[in-house]
Amino acid sequence: MCWSLAENSQTSCACFPRLDLFDRVVAENGALLFEPAAKREAPLAPEPLHPLVEALHRMRVVPLSVGRSIIATWEPNEKLVLEAIREHGLELQIVFNKGAVMVLPPGVNKASGLKAALVDLGLSAHNVVSIGDAENDHAFLRASGYAVAVANALSAIK
Repeated sequence: MCWSLAENSQTSCACFPRLDLFDRVVAENGALLFEPAAKREAPLAPEPLHPLVEALHRMRVVPLSVGRSIIATWEPNEKLVLEAIREHGLELQIVFNKGAVMVLPPGVNKASGLKAALVDLGLSAHNVVSIGDAENDHAFLRASGYAVAVANALSAIK
């Protein structure tokens, strides 16, 4: 996973330093749209609530990444995350990605991010090839004209 784009507004990240090759980058599992040429971020979801982040720190959830709209950690911290969400009476979703645990507002996923990018570019989803491998790719794969699962994808994705 690449969190550096969201954490410090850099135009590249450690996992893929050539974001300049793309017109748009859907980041934070669909919660952030980045335009590399203009170095512009467009949040597609609200910021994580400070009391929730504070609670996760108090509960010693480690590692913990807080982006523009996403909160992320790793299994088995999902139990603590769910407890904190309940404690604060929030309507949030927990999304998994091969051991990663992501907290996002309801309805925010890679498909919603893709839709925002396509609207921004004036393109149709029928012209999109999507490639996925994990739980967080279901909606994204269904939202494109042609979906591909990589060789090491989870069987539910294949």
